[in-house]
Amino acid sequence: MLWSGLKALVRNAGVFALFLGADVGGQALLVWIVPIESASRVLWTSSLVLSLLWHVLCGCYLLFAAVRSGGQDGVRAGLRDVWVGTSTRLFPIAGTLVLVGAATVTGLVVFTWLGVAVLLALGLVPLAAAAGEPNPLRSGLAALARHALGYVWVVAVGVLVLALVSVAAGLVALYWPTPLAQVVAMTSEGVVVLWLACSLAPTVVAGAGR
Repeated sequence: MLWSGLKALVRNAGVFALFLGADVGGQALLVWIVPIESASRVLWTSSLVLSLLWHVLCGCYLLFAAVRSGGQDGVRAGLRDVWVGTSTRLFPIAGTLVLVGAATVTGLVVFTWLGVAVLLALGLVPLAAAAGEPNPLRSGLAALARHALGYVWVVAVGVLVLALVSVAAGLVALYWPTPLAQVVAMTSEGVVVLWLACSLAPTVVAGAGR
């Protein structure tokens, strides 16, 4: 799963770079325009809301690209294919992302490990929405049940790699304290998350019979 996900990520690097770059660039621009240490509460809150909306929008395109490229080995996701394909599923994917995020945050507020458990349990739900499933929750949970061991393996390796990348990015920011260091950190962590998404996408697409 991890190897096929890596191949899908590399094979479609151009499309992923475009949308991931737009997300990271947009976030960096917001931080530059509205510095946290000097912004008013209203301005900071507005920029936070805009940041979350931009994350969701770019996330929709990246999820669809992951499903399109990771669903079938050898399929290359073109820019037009991702742009047009996502337009028909934008609101369901966005709504699913928001709901999963809200459920995770609620769990974290109640108890940290509860939030982590919720995130792990619903990890395939956004991918199911991107795959066009009419009931992403049911499809995501069903795919998780069918591929539980594979899911645990991908998540375990992914968390380890993400931790190592985060530590490395933190060291870069420590010894290179510039705004570009944050861009490097967000980009490297985003690549790892996309790798995991491409690795897990086939489990959802296979369950949908595609």
